[in-house]
Order: sequence, then structure tokens, then C-alpha cells
Amino acid sequence: MLSLRATYGDNFGKLLLDGAPLDSDIFKSKCFLVGQYDKNWPHLTVQETCTFAARLFGIVKKEIDITNIVHEVGLTDVLHSRNSSLSGGQQRRLSLAIALLKQPAVLFLDEVTSGLDSASADRVCKALRRIVDEKNIMVICTIHQPSTKIFLECFDQLILLSKGRVAYAGGTRRAEDYFSCLGYPVPAMTNPSEHYLELVNSDFGDVETVDKIIDAWEQETSDAGADIDVEHQSQSNTGTIFSPDLKLAKQSLFQETQIVLRRHFIMICRDVSCLVLSSATYVFNTSKQIFAHPPLTWIVACALPWSLYYCPCHELYFCVCVLEC
Repeated sequence: MLSLRATYGDNFGKLLLDGAPLDSDIFKSKCFLVGQYDKNWPHLTVQETCTFAARLFGIVKKEIDITNIVHEVGLTDVLHSRNSSLSGGQQRRLSLAIALLKQPAVLFLDEVTSGLDSASADRVCKALRRIVDEKNIMVICTIHQPSTKIFLECFDQLILLSKGRVAYAGGTRRAEDYFSCLGYPVPAMTNPSEHYLELVNSDFGDVETVDKIIDAWEQETSDAGADIDVEHQSQSNTGTIFSPDLKLAKQSLFQETQIVLRRHFIMICRDVSCLVLSSATYVFNTSKQIFAHPPLTWIVACALPWSLYYCPCHELYFCVCVLEC
């Protein structure tokens, strides 16, 4: 719903950003979505990935320093390493760096810690917390079973959903008092986030308990005039990476094509398997055409070795075979 990707069901209500209805144009200019799975090109380095992303976004190199953003997400040591050699946490932080290049007002993250170990998840969430504090960016993310440290230190607000309805929306620390008042206090030595998820789990939990919690929250918001308790934190944009006056220049189709072709040319040159398969495919298809004409078979078989030996540009044949595919 928030990322405008829900193409099913009946949507109702208002979705506003800075007082304006959130449509696809505003989303493209003000927001960015980082999906659940990282899709970084394996044969590019971290620096090249960010550079090409900045060019596609229309960012002039003089206006933003890529190395500063890479430093913010903790990838300085692997700046010139290929993406294929990065760990899961580093891949996640690289996706975050690409998102920050666009300077979004709202950053959406889908299951930001999925597939990460506890140490990598902690580093990613701490990087997010630091960026939110320094750059005054709103981060909205879905997350499953965060650790107690991540849940209490990295997130300001919590929204619990069950059966497509809201079970709680408010401050993370206020949630403990709220559920205690409902008769569901957090047990000692228990992760609060796991306790809340168990309570609102309609698949494996008690359905009556889930309905009771959802109905209680609806009653809570109706009594308060649908005024949800949101703990606002006034934060100033004290960072030096982003320029508030920076505008993204829209790239033309020709410019985008140039950038994409250059990026893929680099990846093809570095992917040995692609070169071998392309050459083998070309040779196989060519041989099929040659052997389909028996009179030409002996001529080509005799002429090819001599031409390759005596031709001063015999290396050119291999390059032509690669580019042909």
C-alpha cells in the first residue's frame, strides 16, 4: 500500500506525503524502495555500482561524493571489491547506499534483516539509525523477530498488523504498558517483539486473543478520535553528505542507454563464463552452417588454420565472435 505496489484488493483512505497525495510521480522523486532480496551486479565493484546508480539517477558527480555515502554504510574497506565477494550484510548495506544516493525523503525497506546473522543485522540497523538521526530521513521497514537490542534502540514507532487490521500503532516503548493494561505483560527475560508477534499471530495463535487485541485497539483509537500516539522527535539535518538544494536531472533515453550499455560491457568483459559460452555458441552455430554445405567443408577446414596463422589480425576473430552474440 505505502509503496504503491498493491494491485489487488479494495484500497480506501488517503495517503499523503507533505500534505500532497502520494502518486507514482511523487514516489519516484521523493521515495525509494529497497526490496527483500539484493540484486547487485556481481561483476561490478562497490564504487562502480554506486557510480552507475548515481548517473542513472541524474546526479552530477561534483554535487555528491560517493565515497562519503559508502563510508556512512561502512563499506570503505570493500570499495574496490566486486559485489560477488561481499557478505550478506555488506550486500544489504550496498543496497542501502544506492538508496541514499537518491536522497529520498522516505525510505522503504522490505525485511531489512532477512537472511542476515545477528551481527550483520545489528550493523545494518545501527547504520539505519545513524542515518535517520543525521540526515532526517523517514525509514519505514518491515521486520520479523528483531533482537531486543535492535527493537528498543533502533526503532521509534511500531505498527502491528494481523488479519489485515491494525493491532497496535505507537511508540515501541509505550507498547509494553499498553499490552500490560490489556492483560498481556511481557514475561521476564523475553524479547518484547517476539511476545507481541505471538499475541497477534492469527495462523498459530489463539484466534480469540487476536480478535480481542484488534478490537481493543479499534476502541482505543475511536475513543481518542483516531488520534494515534506518535512520539515525534525533532531532529535537525546536520549531515554534510546531502545538499538540500540538490536536484536530480532527468536523463534522456539516449543517456540512459549509454550508461546501461557501458555498465553491461564492463560486466561482459569480466565474466569469463559469458565470454566462453558466447564464443562456443558462435562457433557451434557457424559450424552447423558450414557443414550444411559439404563442398565448403573441406575448403574451410584447409583454409582456416592457414588464415589464422598468417593473418596479422587473427586476434580480431575472437573479439568479433564475442560481440556477435
